[in-house]
Amino acid sequence: METLQFVCCVATLVLALMLALSRLQVRWTNRRYEQSRWILCIAMSTFAAHYYVQMAFGLRDLGDEVGAVANILVYTPASFAISYAILNVAEAEQGLLRRHLWVSAAAYALILGCFALGSTGGQHLLGKGMLYAMLALFVLGMAYAIAVTRRGLRRWRKQLEKQSGGDLQPYVKYMQSGVTLLYAIAAALPLVIPSSALLVYVGPVMLLAVVFFVQSFMALGYFYEPLDDGVDEVSPAGDGVAVRPADRNGDDGKEPDRKDSPDWLTEERIAQVEAALGEWCEAGGFRNSEANMTLLALQLNIDKWVLTRFFDQHLNTSFRSWLSNIRFKEVQRMMIEFPQYSNDAISFECGFSSHAHLYKIFKEKTGLTPRQWKEQTARPSLGQDNGPSA
Repeated sequence: METLQFVCCVATLVLALMLALSRLQVRWTNRRYEQSRWILCIAMSTFAAHYYVQMAFGLRDLGDEVGAVANILVYTPASFAISYAILNVAEAEQGLLRRHLWVSAAAYALILGCFALGSTGGQHLLGKGMLYAMLALFVLGMAYAIAVTRRGLRRWRKQLEKQSGGDLQPYVKYMQSGVTLLYAIAAALPLVIPSSALLVYVGPVMLLAVVFFVQSFMALGYFYEPLDDGVDEVSPAGDGVAVRPADRNGDDGKEPDRKDSPDWLTEERIAQVEAALGEWCEAGGFRNSEANMTLLALQLNIDKWVLTRFFDQHLNTSFRSWLSNIRFKEVQRMMIEFPQYSNDAISFECGFSSHAHLYKIFKEKTGLTPRQWKEQTARPSLGQDNGPSA
């Protein structure tokens, strides 16, 4: 057990150090991500201190009950902090974040109350049933943390899918995979922490899951781009300097009061947006698989809400559908003109993040797989082109 505690102490301390230094690797500063990064850094440091105290005072040697109580007292606030960090970086509503803080504080206060009652008079926790009460509250706390985090991530995923032009980026998927592993840890902790024998076998697996989550979180930070206009964005100059919407627009960054008027988007403004989008497409901007509404607005120097209104009101579609359709048409063109190219090469060239996403789009639009469509449509064109011109 002491060996496991030592390994966990060193590993979590290293993770805390990596989180603290990861700021040097990100491309731009984002307020929400920075907040979450430091919350996780503190959580990892708390874990490291906890394992050190366990080793220094031999808490597990005093009995599994004592070790379980120590774990509950530390794991509960750390788990709530990690859950809050995930919700924050997933751009959850402020109301949800505040509610999460209040519920977390109330749950931990109840656990501390049980601990205080169980410690009164020096009587044994297990004998008074307080350990079981603490475990029950810990189970409820973990269930709440899992439920609220899942809710926040589902909303975030929908936002990402709406404002991106393709499938979710790999670093987002890794982040979600890391969070899923944390769900498993949170569900298993109440069963594992009362038993040193189980901890010896399950503890290393849990540690690996935490390491994977932290690594995926840092990868997200390197590529992270905000969805809403209330967070920092990358500078249009591409110098990695974060700017606020008010700094870029010269106002408060909010939509104008005319947004509820049916004719607030003038024909002149529509023509300007169409021309800008046309130039962006001709320049091959759609080939960037990481293209999204935020970066498009910065590149075109057009307010993001204007683009949203343009797609919703003028084109009666979403940015995701519009960009996906442009990429799909380019894929069809390339399949016909360059049949010798593989589907993977064409999908990458046209901005699709994966062959699987291209397959999904083809099935939705044609009812055929890319190979089937190519065989039915592009085969007559074989031999007409020897490849792209130099």
